[in-house]
Amino acid sequence: MAKGNDGNLLQHAIECELAWQLQCLGDRRGLHLICTHGMAPSEPFESTQRFGSKVRHALGLALQREIPEDAPAVLHAYRDCRASAGQYPNTGELVASMTGRRNLVGRFFEIEEHKLRCLRYAWADTPMKVVEGSWRSLLNGGFLDVRVDRPWLIAMDPFTFRPDSDFDDDGNFYPRDFDQLVPVVQHFIGEGQKSGIPGCFVVFCYSVEKRGSRKPGFYGYDEWPRYTRSFANNFAGVYCEHFEVKRNMYDVGFALATDTTVLKKAQSVWSKLNQS
Repeated sequence: MAKGNDGNLLQHAIECELAWQLQCLGDRRGLHLICTHGMAPSEPFESTQRFGSKVRHALGLALQREIPEDAPAVLHAYRDCRASAGQYPNTGELVASMTGRRNLVGRFFEIEEHKLRCLRYAWADTPMKVVEGSWRSLLNGGFLDVRVDRPWLIAMDPFTFRPDSDFDDDGNFYPRDFDQLVPVVQHFIGEGQKSGIPGCFVVFCYSVEKRGSRKPGFYGYDEWPRYTRSFANNFAGVYCEHFEVKRNMYDVGFALATDTTVLKKAQSVWSKLNQS
């Protein structure tokens, strides 16, 4: 199930805005989309009675009779997907509502059998492939020879950010994961730059803790900027932004793009939604 917290809005507001801006830069040819944590096409919130005030507000705005053309892309996507607390769409569904299903190429990675079945049914007879298995074991080998012929978006939404000492091939994100992602992102950046094709990489982590008065340890909120900046230093000609929303802990996001305008637009959209 989707958590139903404001981190869901953070993730999808940024992803939808980036996807829309990239598609516009690509003359509406669609996108190359990679989702490393596929999820089912839609899921109910864990609690329909207690979910984030910001995501509740955004879902309400999407139900209004008229949505301004210049409204955040996520609101249009919510409306087109009929998003609700009982049926909250994943990244693929939201992006497809803007591009059209057959204008997306790429892959979903998923390990849970039920979600795999749902994804395969939803994306049958489309260029999107559903891959069974962990992105860590399959991502590098499957993408270093990909031809980049349209704007691209690599989207990750692991559970949380944990220290390497806890590493397991699970749904969390670890500092060492950045190292594994370097050749994949480098390939997409390099191939895109040959033809002037823009792209973005985004990763969101939830419930990361900020350093406080408790005993020393790994505090993901404080460590996050150091690792993301180190990751970005592997690439030339890119731009970066950090995003966050505060709950009892923090949900954080990081975006890296080859075009600064798409990041500025995403940052502007989130600043407005985060005030609601």
